[in-house]
Amino acid sequence: MIVLHLNNWDSPDIFRLSTDFHFFDAIQGIFLSPFAHSTNNHLINNVVPLFFLMSLIRYVFGGLSYILFFLFYFLTGLFIWRFASMIDTSVPFHSVIGASGVLYAMVSFLFFSGLIRGNRELLGYSLLIVFLYGSMVWGMFPFSVKEGVSWQGHLMGFIVGLILAVLFRKKGPQKKVYEWEDEELEDDDEITIKYHYKK
Repeated sequence: MIVLHLNNWDSPDIFRLSTDFHFFDAIQGIFLSPFAHSTNNHLINNVVPLFFLMSLIRYVFGGLSYILFFLFYFLTGLFIWRFASMIDTSVPFHSVIGASGVLYAMVSFLFFSGLIRGNRELLGYSLLIVFLYGSMVWGMFPFSVKEGVSWQGHLMGFIVGLILAVLFRKKGPQKKVYEWEDEELEDDDEITIKYHYKK
């Protein structure tokens, strides 16, 4: 993203995703639009949190993270192309560039994964996400974004993250179920904690 932007290779004419394209014409935009950014601030605001969130997802979900990254990336673009004009009929079509939709998908996925699984580690990350990115919720509403900002793309990314959190709820870290056993020892009593992952 950075290299493309610094060299002015991320032309919106080539990279944009437009909702008025037919599917096979939209494929290019679905795959390329997250790599294009309109300004330096637009780029920085996406790249920094993307690096953090991708690192966190890689740490928590291991090899599964690569599948998740692709699904965040592809499904967000697909949902924007298919549904953005349906939820906002104020204009005939929408053109979108930038990775913010993918960013919203990752935030949503981490947040809802923690809630759905009940895993303490993921719940902690969910609270961290709320603390760091809670204000992002306002980016999904037309009345709270600046002109030219695609709240539709943000909303589609958020929905994609929620759907993937539900679909992959049995994969990755699960809730720990604790079994408490009292063991009588000769000198004193010791409480032994054993746990297994709930299937």
